[in-house]
Amino acid sequence: LDRVLDGTGGAAVVEGEAGIGKSRIVAALRAASATRGITWRFGITDAMSQSTPYYAWRGVFEGIFEIGEIEDPAERGERVLAHLGDDDELLRRAPLLNAIVQTTFAETEHTRQLTGQARADSTRSLLVSLLRRASDAVPTIVVLEDAHWMDSASWSLAAQATLLAP
Repeated sequence: LDRVLDGTGGAAVVEGEAGIGKSRIVAALRAASATRGITWRFGITDAMSQSTPYYAWRGVFEGIFEIGEIEDPAERGERVLAHLGDDDELLRRAPLLNAIVQTTFAETEHTRQLTGQARADSTRSLLVSLLRRASDAVPTIVVLEDAHWMDSASWSLAAQATLLAP
């Protein structure tokens, strides 16, 4: 918790057989952080979603954009745009968020040109920028549950996100 608060951050993996207390460890850490101003973001995945890029991160970004309870894609989009503010770079890449936060942004001139690896790299770069913005605003812990089901894009983002600290 001290590393989260001082900005050095890092990563930890809690792994083990079912029922040995992994969730208890996370719950204890969350309880200990409750009075320290640390925000928690949760993502979860399962066997059915392991081929959906960034599925494990949906809950994390829904929390950042405060859209978890909103079903309507247009309303979700409005909330996301409000969070992006007037940052032109983020706004021109907003359509890359469609699959992750279930929005329906029209492709921009920039995103229309992105295909294959370039699109994947730009999406990951955007997500890292948004994670950095969120964690710069308030100390944040991200928990990805059932990581053994994560897709390769989610793993790649997790690896890059561990490098956010200075």
